[in-house]
Amino acid sequence: MCVQRFGYKVVKNILFLATESFGGFGGIAQYNRDFLTALSRSDRVENVWVLQRLTRNSSFVLPDKIDLCEKHSIGKIGFFVNAIRLAFKKREVDEIICGHINYLPIAFLIALLKGKKVTLLIYGIDAWEKPSGALWGIAKYAISRVISISDATKRKFIAWSKFSNERVEILPNAVHMEQYSLSKNREELKKKYKLESRRVLLTLGRMSASERYKGFDEVLDIVKTLSTKISNIIYVIAGDGDDRQRLQKRVSDESLSEFVLFTGLVTDEQRLELFQLADLYVMPSYGEGFGFVLLEALACGTPAIGSLLDGTREALRDGLLGDLVDPKNSSQLLDVVVKNLNKPHSIPEGLGYYSFPNFCKRTEDLILG
Repeated sequence: MCVQRFGYKVVKNILFLATESFGGFGGIAQYNRDFLTALSRSDRVENVWVLQRLTRNSSFVLPDKIDLCEKHSIGKIGFFVNAIRLAFKKREVDEIICGHINYLPIAFLIALLKGKKVTLLIYGIDAWEKPSGALWGIAKYAISRVISISDATKRKFIAWSKFSNERVEILPNAVHMEQYSLSKNREELKKKYKLESRRVLLTLGRMSASERYKGFDEVLDIVKTLSTKISNIIYVIAGDGDDRQRLQKRVSDESLSEFVLFTGLVTDEQRLELFQLADLYVMPSYGEGFGFVLLEALACGTPAIGSLLDGTREALRDGLLGDLVDPKNSSQLLDVVVKNLNKPHSIPEGLGYYSFPNFCKRTEDLILG
């Protein structure tokens, strides 16, 4: 047998199907990297075989026990073929973890071949509505449990899937505190980015025409009025995407250019510096599964504002770590932004709840407990 008992311990071999993890970008890739790293650190895991469809950056180091079985990006058909081939090759698989709901039909076929059940990971809007295609109705029977990044996603998933509450567990993001810090000289950083003497609001994220829920428009709605209250205000929008041109046109059409700066894509170093120099991170979103960027801002000591309507409420621990607003209430957003611009920079003690050691313990308890 592949599962061996040493006293109370169970040593497992895990097959993980993912869109991206190591060598990937964005929140899901980061979550998957942390999830896999947590598994690799457990003495109750022997091997983790990872098949992912996208590998966009080759400069990464894999943790021990992690075998990335495909180191290049592959198409959907290639992913399906390689997944089935891997399932036949790795006969000792004990656990199948499906890292995206769209891959559930593939995980279902592997589960049939291996006589195993599937753990499904869900993150945000990927699981807020029923997937298209007839296979979902069959494939869902392979699921033994679901792990959700937040309660907001859990509730929306249960609403359409009809899964019982007990079958869906919550595993929030981790923040690696050692990768962040308060800036020793924020004014020097502002000078570097030509933002000296400005009060900086920051939102960082992908600008997608199909997913306009990050809160960019909601902040732009208040910028003109905000500038009459805070004369040196500037709203920095960091990131890129196919909706950027529309947002830039809106800024131009509404004569907001002196109050708004688009940075485009930023490096990891620039990302950290932007968090450190910002006076306030603001994200009045309505479709975030969690909102990891809020944790990054807080880990740099920057006050943060989230939303009452999505997973950012949980990231800020229901207001313990930062204020929450209704993104559709412009006057409320304006008042909360003005109030928070005067907050001192400090790293909140409650942020330790999301530490990586805590994440590792939660992961082991859920998968191996």
